[in-house]
Amino acid sequence: MDPLKIINQKYDDLKGRHSIPWDAENHPEDFIPETGRADPLTRIRDAVPDDLKPPRSGDTDETDIITYLETQMATQAVLEVEFSLQCHSVIQIGLIKFVNVAIGNGPSRTIPQGGGLMAFGSNGYPVIVMCTKITTKEVNFDLIAGPVTKSVVFIPQYSS
Repeated sequence: MDPLKIINQKYDDLKGRHSIPWDAENHPEDFIPETGRADPLTRIRDAVPDDLKPPRSGDTDETDIITYLETQMATQAVLEVEFSLQCHSVIQIGLIKFVNVAIGNGPSRTIPQGGGLMAFGSNGYPVIVMCTKITTKEVNFDLIAGPVTKSVVFIPQYSS
């Protein structure tokens, strides 16, 4: 068959199926009345079975809100300390290993393996920086702020 003939037949078929569901006077057989909703695909709450509806008590639990806000502040503080933490060098004296670190533009501090220091985020939230493992190749830290704990690994700039 000719492609133009196929397209014309398809057009005629679709034109024959054309309906006007909003015109009640001229086409009452095709008329669809208003549903009363702005969007006919909007879910009707009464049509959903009770066992599929989410549980609702009607109350707002303030402890959940406080926990969320505290977690958000702690996460922000941990990320700020993580990005400003600098691992300078690893030193071993006898069997004890130390790491020299600095936070931001602050002074360099020496921490033994298993030791830690206190830092603060820009929002004033305290963050404990614990040195969990020291080798000449890498240094592991745990950053702890309230409900948030994050483990980070640094490669020291110098080791001796």
